[in-house]
Amino acid sequence: MNKPIHHKQSSRRGGWLPSERAVLNTWLSNAIEQAEKKKLAFHPVVQEFQEMIENDPVMLMYFTLMFEQQPTFAPPPNSGDVKIKNYHQMLKVINHVLTTRRSSTLPAWWVSRSMRFWIFP
Repeated sequence: MNKPIHHKQSSRRGGWLPSERAVLNTWLSNAIEQAEKKKLAFHPVVQEFQEMIENDPVMLMYFTLMFEQQPTFAPPPNSGDVKIKNYHQMLKVINHVLTTRRSSTLPAWWVSRSMRFWIFP
């Protein structure tokens, strides 16, 4: 009788995110910093998303709760743990990623991975 195969559970399936949390944290902290510096109006799609969140009381409640329920204690030393503070900051980061050139917003690990699919379909 064959034994069942146990696969390692991972939130990184498909290889779309780096296996090292530090790489993702560095990219996210840079994206947050750059997004906060920008004073541009939101892209129409991001503006529509913001209006959808703010005009639906249930959706606004859940988006607010999503960020309020993050752990309030400090992350472990040297973990580099980066968190988006609220849905306003989340929208700024989405807008930054959406309106900035790919090479300057996406980390090298993602660009190299996605290029393999374009070169070798």
